[in-house]
Amino acid sequence: MKLSFDVSDTQDETFFGREGSGAIEYRERTFESECFHNRTAEVLDWDTESFPELFGEFIDEKGFVSGDLLYLRLPADDIGAIRAAEAAGFYFIESSIIPFLKTRHWDRHRYERYVCPMVEIDDERIGEVKEIARATFRGLRFNLDPHVGDQRADERYLRWLMNAYEGGEDICAIMHHGSVAGFSLLRHEDGGKTVFRLAGMRPDLKNAGLGMMLYASTVARCQDRGVKHIDGGISMANCPVLNVMANLGFSFRDPTIVFHYYVE
Repeated sequence: MKLSFDVSDTQDETFFGREGSGAIEYRERTFESECFHNRTAEVLDWDTESFPELFGEFIDEKGFVSGDLLYLRLPADDIGAIRAAEAAGFYFIESSIIPFLKTRHWDRHRYERYVCPMVEIDDERIGEVKEIARATFRGLRFNLDPHVGDQRADERYLRWLMNAYEGGEDICAIMHHGSVAGFSLLRHEDGGKTVFRLAGMRPDLKNAGLGMMLYASTVARCQDRGVKHIDGGISMANCPVLNVMANLGFSFRDPTIVFHYYVE
């Protein structure tokens, strides 16, 4: 499962087309650029009725070159914007949705048989988490893009994971015979909110019934810590985890579609 793998390390910028032809709001993604050894940017919004033409002007005027990558997210029901993106050369990568749960509505007793103690990951265990994460990454969007490739995508996600760990974010795990069986990465925010950023299971333990244990234990951990609201983000292709979360009482909102554009 994943949420917000994006690293907001730059400010939003606006490109204005010639002769009042419109504007494109975008953000340079220096973290991805360093990992992918290119220039990566996110298109945030546009104000024009002719996006393909304006986008072509944007690519030329802002100096994007072969090998650079741009991406955007669109609401799944914004058909006009989706068609405009496709006409400009963007290609589909994934659909995603946000699961959310208010912990005061969560009946822990109903899931008590799945709840087990979780271990906080430290320097001794982080290597195990990294190995599990490598397998988890293969279903994430940068790995799905053949223009990025697994090697560069893995480097990006591993650096992101280690930045989260070194930054003190909460990485907790369920154990199996003394080893990490699965982990959750959580970002606790002000106001009693927690963002479920990533979860992963050891590949050899998948389909062993531990998925419900991992997610139920994570929710219980948040509830014990006074967390009021949990949300995250997950690919709509990840049916097993969607089913687990639905069975745990999560609701879902804001389906989006992610598109990429690779500069030839």
